[in-house]
Amino acid sequence: MKLQHIFSIVNDNYTLEIRAVKRINDAKDAHIFLQSLELSDSQSRKYVILDCDSETAKTIIVDHVRDIYMGKRNFHFLLTSLIMDEYWNNQVLEFGAINITGFRILQTNTYEFRQFSKNWKTLDSERWPGAGTDYFSADTALMFDGTKVFLDTYNRLLKKKSDIFRNNFRRGEFFNNGTKGIDCRKAPNNVWEHGDKITKFLRKIAEWTEDDGMELVPGKYHRVFQESNIENKTYIVTSILYHRVFQESNIENKTYIVTSILEEPYLMEKVPEPGVTLIGNDRYEGYCKDLADSIAKNVNFNYELRLVNDSKYGGLDSKSPSGWNGMVGELIRKESDIAIAPLTITSARERVIDFTKPFMSLGISIMIKKPVKKNPGIFSFMNPLSQEIWVYIILSYIGVSVVLFLVSRFSPHEWRYEDTLCGPKGFLWEPLCSNPVMYVPGFSLGAIMQQSCDKSKITVYSRMWEFMSAKPNVFVDSYKEGIRRVRESKGKYAFLIESTKTLGLALMNSHIRE
Repeated sequence: MKLQHIFSIVNDNYTLEIRAVKRINDAKDAHIFLQSLELSDSQSRKYVILDCDSETAKTIIVDHVRDIYMGKRNFHFLLTSLIMDEYWNNQVLEFGAINITGFRILQTNTYEFRQFSKNWKTLDSERWPGAGTDYFSADTALMFDGTKVFLDTYNRLLKKKSDIFRNNFRRGEFFNNGTKGIDCRKAPNNVWEHGDKITKFLRKIAEWTEDDGMELVPGKYHRVFQESNIENKTYIVTSILYHRVFQESNIENKTYIVTSILEEPYLMEKVPEPGVTLIGNDRYEGYCKDLADSIAKNVNFNYELRLVNDSKYGGLDSKSPSGWNGMVGELIRKESDIAIAPLTITSARERVIDFTKPFMSLGISIMIKKPVKKNPGIFSFMNPLSQEIWVYIILSYIGVSVVLFLVSRFSPHEWRYEDTLCGPKGFLWEPLCSNPVMYVPGFSLGAIMQQSCDKSKITVYSRMWEFMSAKPNVFVDSYKEGIRRVRESKGKYAFLIESTKTLGLALMNSHIRE
């Protein structure tokens, strides 16, 4: 019925085309159906009407936002249930990451609302299911509102005519026009004799119309809950202005606030020529500046480039009013419309702001200082290893040779006897070592050259990480610090950095290479 009512109020000049209808059993059925729509046409805009209970609608939206393969900007959900009121006091961050149009009736800034909420917390949850918490549903609020109207009606009626029901209650029985009870199944209907009087007093408090529903009469009685429409926002998560900018039907000749951060080579302060004063967007240069100029030219709108106030990209911050600092916080607080910067896409940021699809491929590269070209010398082959390593190799070579020589001297198997003719008495036997000292170094060198060394069982990245962990001074806190150390280390420091940033810096600095 709610869906039919929405269709009935559509302007006659507007043609409403229904592309697909699906009766779902649970949120999983809806998610599969939306996936099929996205696969069939991923580029078109899709307006989805969710006519289901609030819990199912919430699960559908949360699953949709968390699915990385589903589009966010091309979906717009219309919620027929009072979901915004059901979760007015709950943090559903996913509601802020997609276009949602919903309806609410809770007017949380009124005294009546605060008083009812305070009393609701004190009720016994065993006697009153759902009570005793900070949260209550829209149905609870409607029931309270309706009950309050009827109580006020009867109080007014009894205050003016205290004996009006005297003849209707006798000996514990109820009578209507002298007849016991009211038969609701009797035709024609036997209406209550005081019905007109009650209706008359009720109209002094509230009136019912087909379009507006129950409206409280101005005066002593103030409206506790009223209907309103909210677009792209919830009570906890503010809508992202990026959506609003590019979803308006006409954005030409308008000025938008673009926030960014100084980071070479994406955005830098331009050095003015002597006698020239730079103002406005001309004060900056870099990739982000060129990108903003190109977008503004193609879409035909104006923009004002501003640097983020706290010089941060954007992270969770309990001290910030929006819960985020940096450029992300400025978008949430509507201080800026767009952020153009080298901002990493993370799941936490995607819950509160919307990103364009990545248009630049990048990876991790190693930035080093470009070596100075010089003619090779006699000992150039020693450059791959440090002097300490070469000293250790030579000492180990000499040490192994000495040990082998001593072992061969102690072993009887390394000795032999050689006969020598000596005078008339015959032959003399002389013990000789079969492994002279001159053969030992050659044996050690041959063993090293032939066998080389075995592969280590410890992976390369594990050894690298162990080395870096043992020397925490290799880590830096910012890009600037890492680039400075590369420039000043004379080729002895390498900096792991994004490939696109390395390429830009290498083009700008001749002494840096990737």
